[in-house]
Parts: sequence; C-alpha cells; structure tokens
Amino acid sequence: MRPANFLRCASAALALAVTIPVAAASGAGWEPDLEPALAKARQLGRDVLVDFTGSDWCGWCIKLDEEVFSKPAFKDYAAENLVLVSLDYPRRGGEAFNAMGPELRARNGRHAKRYGVQGYPTVLLMTPEGLVYGRTGYKSGGPGSYIEHLGQLRAGAERRTLAAQLELVRDPAADAAARMQAGYALLATNPRSALKGELVEVLRQLDPEDADLRIANAAIEQLSATHLSARDPAWTDVREALADAGQRVPSVQRVGRYHMLRGFAFAMTGEFDAADQSLARVRAVGDQTDASIAELEKLIRKRREGAGG
Repeated sequence: MRPANFLRCASAALALAVTIPVAAASGAGWEPDLEPALAKARQLGRDVLVDFTGSDWCGWCIKLDEEVFSKPAFKDYAAENLVLVSLDYPRRGGEAFNAMGPELRARNGRHAKRYGVQGYPTVLLMTPEGLVYGRTGYKSGGPGSYIEHLGQLRAGAERRTLAAQLELVRDPAADAAARMQAGYALLATNPRSALKGELVEVLRQLDPEDADLRIANAAIEQLSATHLSARDPAWTDVREALADAGQRVPSVQRVGRYHMLRGFAFAMTGEFDAADQSLARVRAVGDQTDASIAELEKLIRKRREGAGG
C-alpha cells in the first residue's frame, strides 16, 4: 500500500475506534472468493462488485460498510443487479487474520496483486467474464448516492466498449480485421480475465502467423509495466506468466529480455539452477547489455549465498 493511503486509513481507524465496532467482511450475501462469484454472475447474467477491504483496521473500509454496504437500500439494489465479493486483508495477527487461515490469505493476496490494488478500500466492477470496467472506493452520501455512482459506472463508456469488443470477437460473421483488433484490445486491458483462453484461440484462428508472437510480447511488456515496477513484485506470478508466454515463441527482439526476466524471477523464488540456465540463454542470445547481464549474475549469486546454497 502507498504510504499516504496507509496513513489515511490508519488515522481514520484510530479516530473511529471508539465509536465504530470492527466490521465483519461486509456480512451475509457476499461471496468470499472471486472465481465462484464470476461463475455465479455468468449464470445469473449480472455484473460483479469486488470489495478489497481491511475489515478490522481501515477506517474508510469500515465507514463504507457501515454507511453503504450494510444498508437495506444497497442490499436490495445488489440483490437485483450484482454478485458481491468481499476480499479481506485484516490486521496481521488479529482475530480476523487468524480466522482466515493461510490458504485464504494467500489467495486474497494473489487477487490484490493481480488487480493492482494499492489502497483500501478498493472497489472493482466487472462484467460476468471478469472484465474490469470500474474502479472506485469510499464515497460519502450514503447508499442512495453510492447506488447512483455505481449506476453511472455500469452505464458508462468503458462498460459499453468492453461489451461491444466482446460481442465483435464472438461474431464469426464480422470483419476479421475488426475482430482481431477487438481481441487484442481486450487482452491488453484485461490480461487475466476468464476470457483469456477464448480470446487466444480466436486470435490464433484470425492471425495464425503473428498471434503467438504478439500475445507473448504483450505478456512480457505487461510484466515490465506492472509486476517489475511495483515496490514488492509478485515474483511467483511473474514466473507463472512468463511460463505461459514461453509456450509460444517470443519475437527475436524479445528473446533476451524474456530470458532476463525469467532469470530474475527464478532467482527471487529460489530456483537457482533454473536461474543459471536463463542466464546462459541471455548470454547466448547476445542482445542484452553487459551491465544487464552482470546485474542478473550478481542477483543470482547474492540470492544463492543468502539461501546458503
């Protein structure tokens, strides 16, 4: 979390501690996991609201729950229009934290990193396929104002654009070039959605010569722009995403970069033999600078020494 967001939530939590009890993770009617919620949303034909919350420490999260999510007006609106998901990030060592168990905490952590959550509360709106079209948080004004805000997002241009792109991709009678453009656009904006497999297959049919290269390169660029620029990169996710990209053949311009990223990921996750192999591939390709190669070599050595290997 960014320091400013943490201080804001921490200060609010202290100020409210006397008057506001610790909120449960949004209470009954909320799903505790995203994937089953998306399946339910597809069955019901509804969008998904995901609340990333710190239920026992974040003052703004508590206010959002108390002022909006717990109110009958919001519950009635959600029952007609949304599938609700609550992903909790409680205070380490607290009662809620211990009650979650390590598997649930790890799963929620993966979701936070996947969707770039930097502060709490973060509220995402998704299509039933998991395409994110709205990102918001706490807003004052109570349930009526919040429902109006959600309605504006649900009727907004981003939601309409995603729906139109998906409809186009799924229309076999549509212009092939237009379908291809829409497919690549959806992958670029929502690379982790449940639609990924479907989109990849369509693009392979429409663009058999270049689809694999473009998809692999996009995955590598996304890693550079998100995971590797983060303060605490999710190295396991980096490794998995690169393995997925590696099922295809990165273009000549990206081969060295691809193996360089793999080397960093393997080193950071303690897979030193694999890191050495990636380093050897980087050297063999010869398209990276000596300084970059030396940096990877130094990291592998330092991590191995730290692990006692």
